[in-house]
Amino acid sequence: MKDLLPAGIGLGFRFQHAPIILRDKPQTPWFELIADDLLLSSGRQRVVEKLREHYPIALHSVGLNIAGPDPLDTDYLNALVSVYQQTEAAWLSDHLCWSAAGKRQHFDLLPFAFTRGMLDYLCPRIDQVQQRLKRPLVLENISYYQRFQQDEMGEWEFTAELMKRTGCKMLLDLNNLWTNATNFDLKPTAELSTLLQLIPADGIVQIHVAGSKFHATDDSADNGYWVDTHGEQVPQAVCDLLKATYATCGEIPTIIERDNNLPSFDELESERQTLVDTINE
Repeated sequence: MKDLLPAGIGLGFRFQHAPIILRDKPQTPWFELIADDLLLSSGRQRVVEKLREHYPIALHSVGLNIAGPDPLDTDYLNALVSVYQQTEAAWLSDHLCWSAAGKRQHFDLLPFAFTRGMLDYLCPRIDQVQQRLKRPLVLENISYYQRFQQDEMGEWEFTAELMKRTGCKMLLDLNNLWTNATNFDLKPTAELSTLLQLIPADGIVQIHVAGSKFHATDDSADNGYWVDTHGEQVPQAVCDLLKATYATCGEIPTIIERDNNLPSFDELESERQTLVDTINE
């Protein structure tokens, strides 16, 4: 499978599911691995090698801190590049956000202001990563729960300009798009339409879908906000956004993300097949 690229709707790979995946070799077309899971445990490399015999894979990291105020952590970057080369993954993605400052990790994916100055700041940092990877970096839109008065443009205008300047690619997280739009009283379908007008279809190399959970801020069920938990099934609204994206861009490789309330692999695979069937209706 090392000569095949990811295609179709796959699953996020979790090592607790490795025994059943390697034993049963399910019909899941591809897997996304968390790169950070491989940085501290060389013993997991053999599991990945066995997985690669049967499935295409991509890597997704969480600690690049591409928009952070500190210089890029070259040790972390070198470790990512090493894992990327060893696994022969199709691509490496991370998040368009910051997550550390003053060498302190905040263990969260945090937003920044969409300004021209931030574009100028990010471009050389992305170039630095891409020179080490020797391929485009793939960056994911995040969920956020506040915006900034300093914003000089919309999220998709900012992202499109960043991609144009650097040649980086996009991982489109449709659940994050839905969550942000819903929390800020915007129409998710309108947000997706704007994104697809500004960002070329060939710039989006991967999609994430997941579920959110409503967090009530008082006793009223009407007051609160949606949180991207990665712990729920993909809702119909996100499925509809996926259908709309496929209709415009074709069937971009897609992953169902699930990190919390992790069910058995059989349940995840069943959810995946249900999503495939729904998309094909």
